[in-house]
Amino acid sequence: MEWISVKDNPPDPNVDVLLWFDEGKNMTVGSLLFDDTGEQDWNWSANTGDGWYTDCEGQPTHWMPLPEPPKEETAEWLKEEDHGKE
Repeated sequence: MEWISVKDNPPDPNVDVLLWFDEGKNMTVGSLLFDDTGEQDWNWSANTGDGWYTDCEGQPTHWMPLPEPPKEETAEWLKEEDHGKE
């Protein structure tokens, strides 16, 4: 997958994508939001690991679609109830 310029081709609104923030040299999952009137207002929602935020510092410069989830079934050892318990 290639990075897509937000300026040239923004993502569809309210769809999670991978966002690149050039200002902080970081990426995160987020989405373009619509305002209360249904108009695109260039606000973004981003997940920082601490939760979803709509007050992103700076604007993302690029985005790409998220990959499809894995197709393999979960390994049996991950399904066990005591996985990770000592």
